Amino acid sequence: MKRFCKIVALMMTFIIMCGIIPFAGNVIADDDKDVEDYVVRLYSVVLGREPDGTGLKGWTEDLKSGKRDASNVALGFFESPEYLSKQKDNDAYLKDLYKTFFNRTPDESGYSYWSVRLDAGMSRRNVLKGFTDSDEFKALCDSYKVNKGTVDKAGADETIYNAKIFADRLYKEALGRDPDPAGRDSWKNGLYDKSMTGATVAYGFIFSPECMAKTTDDTAFVKTLYRALMGREADQGGLNNWLNAIKGGMKREKVFEGFVNSAEFTAICAKFGIERGDYHFGRTIDPNKPMIALTFDDGPSTRTHEIVDCLEANHAVATFFVLGSNAQYYKELLKREDSLGIEIGNHTWNHPYLSRLGAEGVIEQISSTNAVVREATGHDCTVMRPPYGAHSDVSDANVGTPVILWSIDTRDWEHRSTQKTIDNVLGSVRDGDIILMHDIHPSTVDAALYLIPELQRRGYQLVTVSELAEYRGGAAAGTVHSSFRR
Repeated sequence: MKRFCKIVALMMTFIIMCGIIPFAGNVIADDDKDVEDYVVRLYSVVLGREPDGTGLKGWTEDLKSGKRDASNVALGFFESPEYLSKQKDNDAYLKDLYKTFFNRTPDESGYSYWSVRLDAGMSRRNVLKGFTDSDEFKALCDSYKVNKGTVDKAGADETIYNAKIFADRLYKEALGRDPDPAGRDSWKNGLYDKSMTGATVAYGFIFSPECMAKTTDDTAFVKTLYRALMGREADQGGLNNWLNAIKGGMKREKVFEGFVNSAEFTAICAKFGIERGDYHFGRTIDPNKPMIALTFDDGPSTRTHEIVDCLEANHAVATFFVLGSNAQYYKELLKREDSLGIEIGNHTWNHPYLSRLGAEGVIEQISSTNAVVREATGHDCTVMRPPYGAHSDVSDANVGTPVILWSIDTRDWEHRSTQKTIDNVLGSVRDGDIILMHDIHPSTVDAALYLIPELQRRGYQLVTVSELAEYRGGAAAGTVHSSFRR
């Protein structure tokens, strides 16, 4: 047996020496050669020269040990002082990437895709990352038996490309021309560094003298808003609604507000990775500063217009919860309120206890008042307040909007004192409050004329109930809210 084993051992040695069965050590050596060949290739393609011994050994050892992967070794070559000293332009840089990572010349569509991003300001590292993350590079790495790995992003600068595209669309659709480079860079960079919002940039284009000169016709103006802000043609129903609103007295700034604060524009800004921002006709809202909602019930009345005048003069808004039985005689006032950004809420037709009504009765009270408001403004009421604050699960489920109560009751209906109304507000008001008053009482109108500028002087932003809800967590149809305090 020993003799047999010796014979077998001698035969195996002879076979290995003859190369019939490769020795295991040669497999490792072949893998080492593949890794080294990958590094040699980087010297040749990226730096355009033969490798130096020290550099070749260092990069190869890093790859073999796992200290670096193929992607980061390539990044090291492209970010080396030697390569950077060549000061290659974007075209040459892209061609080097294609040759290095794909071993080929650029295809037209791929080249265009990366070229516009580089021109827009995307960092070269992030473009290189796009190449290293590709399946094509993975196949190249497999052929060299090296781990592909990945490269860390140098910030989220895909956004700067998207900001450029956003600005370019505004140039095309609002101004009807190609962008001037300096102007585009200003808008693009503002969007990228968050010093500007989508609403701010859009306003700058839409209300520029250049755009206004092209949109003297209301139809052209609304169609431009659809194309420039929404990236699509106007649907006929939407176009008609906005044109009817303008015909009814709505100002262009208010139409613009409807577009930029819409869910559709919000989604578009999110897709582009930019801040939407807010636009409110004639005013701005700082979500970090105190805000309250003044609300007036049971009107309109013969003096409601005085409150509206005061709100307009102070660039403020409020919410009027109207009775349909009164509102039917004040449609022009409703139209004016709506055009100023003042919110019109539903307070039923004739002030019944909704908690005592069934679903059919609730729907009738709400829909009849909505019909009056819709005829005046082109849309239904956005919020609802039950008379006496009396509501039920049935009424909440059938009003179709948020149900709004209050956190400060001035009891103006009881004492009919201007000073008591003022004191009841100023003595307890805080951020997020909803304040209940009634514009059918002359004493309340007088109090409101004092409170509007005084509350602003004390640092409160006067907003609608819906705006207050938007900045304080939101309000869904059928939900009940008495305040939006933080």
